[in-house]
Amino acid sequence: MGFMKQSVLSSCVVLAALAVCSLNVTVARADEDGGSSKVKVNALLQSWFYDDVTTSMDSFELRRAEVNFSGNISDMTSWFLMADLTHPGAPLEDLGINYKIMSGLDLTVGQFMKIKTAESLDSKEALWFPDLSSVALYFGDTRATGAKLTWSNDMAKVSVMTDNGTRGIDTTAAKDLRVRADLKPTSMFNVGAYYSTADSNFSTAYGYGVNAGVSISDLAIRAEWDSALYNSVTTSGIVADAAYSLCSSWQVAARWEEIMPGTTGATNGSDYGLGVNWLLTKNHSKIQALYQVFNNLTTPTSPTETGTNGVVAGAGQASGPRFILAFQTAI
Repeated sequence: MGFMKQSVLSSCVVLAALAVCSLNVTVARADEDGGSSKVKVNALLQSWFYDDVTTSMDSFELRRAEVNFSGNISDMTSWFLMADLTHPGAPLEDLGINYKIMSGLDLTVGQFMKIKTAESLDSKEALWFPDLSSVALYFGDTRATGAKLTWSNDMAKVSVMTDNGTRGIDTTAAKDLRVRADLKPTSMFNVGAYYSTADSNFSTAYGYGVNAGVSISDLAIRAEWDSALYNSVTTSGIVADAAYSLCSSWQVAARWEEIMPGTTGATNGSDYGLGVNWLLTKNHSKIQALYQVFNNLTTPTSPTETGTNGVVAGAGQASGPRFILAFQTAI
């Protein structure tokens, strides 16, 4: 009975949050200086059906239920909060305050995505596939508590971040340091790179990578290479994606990636995938189908810089196909 009550309560919370988001709520209040501030609410919902031979599972899954809140406190200060309701034990993902120091220069303090792989920093709403690549999941899809200084203009963006290396409190005095730079000299081409250290050991790169992308008419191609050192084990990965818009409503996409573990005797792991996207309202509402074939690879969870997940490919890892049918809408 207690479990049933908890399930009912959780369902009510989710439904209430989605109901609020569906109204595209904007809450305004008056400031003491005579101005006003507004709260904006959005949501990203995604549900899967998947058939995964590598895990002998076929199931429905609620993959994302992200609720985003943001607002301007003044012309110089704003805030943001994002919770994923598919993680009931720890739903908070992003929470922070942004200070506009001057034109083009911002300071952000709180919890947010580490400035590492380019794909993990992209909008989840506009992904070419239902989920991130194994390379992005392993090398970059992690958040941390810290501070970030960002300078940007129309063609370039440079960020410096110092953080705990993980969410929450870090009891050590030394903090991690990351630097990322992105350049977009034309609307057709972009390039980026990052460098990451752990515990102020600036002479040792615990993670670094480069990425590039080109877009010509209806065709877009991008590639990324990453390397990371975890527990004295260096693991590298490369991923290449391409997407082609057949028309305003249909898009096809392809992906190839390989992860190379540094452990002696370990075998490289790879996968390739083909996808079809039906865009009902651009990226706001779409249905995506993805067929992947894994070879000696399982989709990993992201380690921290001091974590133990140093090898994601090698003997004994899974091989076989996986099919995903994803339903997504952004409110």
